This record gives sequence, C-alpha cells and structure tokens, in this order.
Amino acid sequence: REQIPLSDLRQLLAPNGLQSRSLPNIDSAIAGVRPVMTIVAENDAEILRVRHRSFSEFLLEEIRVKARVVNALSEAGDCEPVLAAFSLARQNALLVEGVLHLMNLMLKFNICEISTSHQAHEDIPHFLAHARVNLPVSLRYACRSWISHFQEIDIDNHNNIISDIP
Repeated sequence: REQIPLSDLRQLLAPNGLQSRSLPNIDSAIAGVRPVMTIVAENDAEILRVRHRSFSEFLLEEIRVKARVVNALSEAGDCEPVLAAFSLARQNALLVEGVLHLMNLMLKFNICEISTSHQAHEDIPHFLAHARVNLPVSLRYACRSWISHFQEIDIDNHNNIISDIP
C-alpha cells in the first residue's frame, strides 16, 4: 500500500461530516503509537511510518495479536472491546466507511476543471498538473483503494456499510 501524508490520512479516517469520528481522537491515537511509529518529513509532507517492520508484520497477524491481547488482559475482565480494535475486517470496514464518505463529499462533475470533455486526458495540456491540484492524495487513495478494503471486510460490517451509504 502507498504511503499517505498525515494530513490526508486524517481526512481518510475522519472526513468532514462523519460524526462518529473526530480529528482530536485521530491525533490522540497517533500520539499513543509514537513509541512504535514516527512522523517523518518527506516531499513537503509528514508521513506516519512504522519504526520497525516487525511491528507492522505483528499487527497484520490478527490471530497472534488477539492471543497477546487476551493474555495481557485476561485478568482485567472483558477483552472484547479491545479485541475488536485489532480486527482487520473491522479496520477495513472503518476505512471503507471513511473513503466512501470522502468520495461522496468530494467527487463532482469536472473535478479537474478541464475546459472541454471532448478530448482524451493525454491530449489535454498539463492534465496531470490539473489532477494534482484538484485531486488531493486522500481522494486519489479513496478512489483507487476502496474496493481492496471492501473485499477484506466481513458480512456484518458489509451490511452496516451498505445500509449507511446515502
């Protein structure tokens, strides 16, 4: 998956109008993972990067993560809310909800403000410059990646997302 600038990641995770999420909560979550992640400057943008590859591999091994969480919290009581946070299907569902909401807010006819629709994109001078200016990284990511995240969710999350689409 591609690296997304932190500002665009915030927009994907908490798009304007998605009431169930807020930027302070996203920023708090980012601050909470600072021991294992870092923010680096790259191409005039801040990128959230995992400090060590083994951490990202660990997070992607859902069964192993859940076993560790259960072991760590078994004496504390109910582990289900914490385990839900480590569900890859749930995380993909949250991303799908965010990207669909973002696309619904931002996509519009002639978003790149091209003077004519009678030419192929490759025949339009400076088309890529128009696209870079009018299509933020978050929207480009949303349009390209929503289906790959959608394919990773389970049926319960699938039905919730489908029923929430306006």
